[in-house]
Amino acid sequence: MRKLVVVALAGILTLAVTAIAFAASETSGTTVQNYDQVYSQKKPAKSTGTTFSTSSTDEQNTAKNKQPKRVTNFDITFPKGSKVDSKAAPQCKATENEFNSAEDPDDACPKGSKIGSGKVAARTDINGVADLQGVVSAYNANKGLLLYVQVQAPGAAQTLLIKPKFRGLRLLTSVPHTCLPPGVPTNDCKDANGNSRDVILTNFELKTKPVSSRKGKKRRQLITTPKTCPSGGWAFQADIKYADGSKVKIPAKSPCRK
Repeated sequence: MRKLVVVALAGILTLAVTAIAFAASETSGTTVQNYDQVYSQKKPAKSTGTTFSTSSTDEQNTAKNKQPKRVTNFDITFPKGSKVDSKAAPQCKATENEFNSAEDPDDACPKGSKIGSGKVAARTDINGVADLQGVVSAYNANKGLLLYVQVQAPGAAQTLLIKPKFRGLRLLTSVPHTCLPPGVPTNDCKDANGNSRDVILTNFELKTKPVSSRKGKKRRQLITTPKTCPSGGWAFQADIKYADGSKVKIPAKSPCRK
């Protein structure tokens, strides 16, 4: 049975929506989805990290604890002209079991492969039950990332390993289907009465740091900002797909200076 925490990402990211200033939001049905992303470096052609935030809720879904729609894909397009080089830092190849077996998740990966951390929250459909809270650690991987999520569920901490992959400047994340036990994804999370009992991501926040290696002409940078700074800033975009087939696109602007 897939662990309850799979939800915690499920790409993606405290229903602290009120505490975070999101650049943009879109609606799909009665679900409100927020997204924001910026580079930590504002100058062109520099090594940079990134700050990513997303949250969602459905205030009209009072029958199911205000659960939003379930995200199946959360794909991010980085600003045109950016460069991504996964060989700029040690790459982690750890499995979920190896992360779980380590006393500290960082011990499962090579030194220098950790590039960021953040927090997550997920929601069951049980009215009155508060969002499950957790943390996420990000590690560099071959042409992608490893996102190791730990969520504090009733009774014990649950874990999940998510594996976003870069395709050019697009970071593609397939979000696993997560169920309220004893439901399983292969049965659409249905309980004994035939009702789907999903656990849904409500918040995902991740901050990564600038990472580089070597010097001079041999210098490599994990993420490099574009060579130019357009008047409107650098543009990110999130393409989000939901379980019902609906989609939204949400842009985010990252300030830059020449």
